[in-house]
Amino acid sequence: MMSEIVVPGEYISLQPLIPLNDPIKMNEYTELVHRRYFISRVYTILWIQLLFTSIFIGLCNQSKSLQKFMISPLGINLMYLSLFMILFSSCLLFGLYNTIKKFPYNYIYLSFFTIMMTYSLGIIGVIYDTQTLLLSGLTTTGMFSGLTIYAYQTKVNYTIYGNIFVILLFGLLFSGLFIQFFQIQLMKTIYSIGGATLFSFYIIYDTQLISGGSNRKIVYSIDDYVIASVNLYLDIINLFLFMLDIIGGRN
Repeated sequence: MMSEIVVPGEYISLQPLIPLNDPIKMNEYTELVHRRYFISRVYTILWIQLLFTSIFIGLCNQSKSLQKFMISPLGINLMYLSLFMILFSSCLLFGLYNTIKKFPYNYIYLSFFTIMMTYSLGIIGVIYDTQTLLLSGLTTTGMFSGLTIYAYQTKVNYTIYGNIFVILLFGLLFSGLFIQFFQIQLMKTIYSIGGATLFSFYIIYDTQLISGGSNRKIVYSIDDYVIASVNLYLDIINLFLFMLDIIGGRN
């Protein structure tokens, strides 16, 4: 909708009128205060998620009673149930995206998803020793910090490669199913390195979406902070799992 005003001896053309209820997009035209607000909320939620998950994995690694429960029939069944609920919630996100990103549904979804994911990851606290978990965690933290700084500083726009990353992700999934039939350590090591590399690019990709900027093919709105934190949380968790495979070996 264009609005024009004509006065004697002067012609004024006003900018297109934007609906007041239109959500703010995270791009190069977004005011700095809004971008900082969005980024701070995303990373606050992200660090709470990671802290919650890390504490539970640490408890599973150190508590004998919790270890016995995690490998008991009930614990294993609950893990399979949590994996199913993660898949269900992912499908729910695609179907009810506009509803889930609104308060309070966004925090309900966030809490449910994080709890399910955290419980399913508790088994790695039983499988791996403390040294391997700490080394993998520190390596993942260092890589995430470096990749985040790079994503903010680089002139390369990685958001245009989203379709390529999706294709590589499906290729990684099918490769993981394929190599299960072969007991060749070299293939498993290459697979783990490939997975860690792919999710490193995903961290850069999602970070650039969060930071906004020019020429972004996809942009978040200011109400997408929970969705953005979940995406980055999954990138870090997957990178951590592949680093466990590389450092500790598959078990």
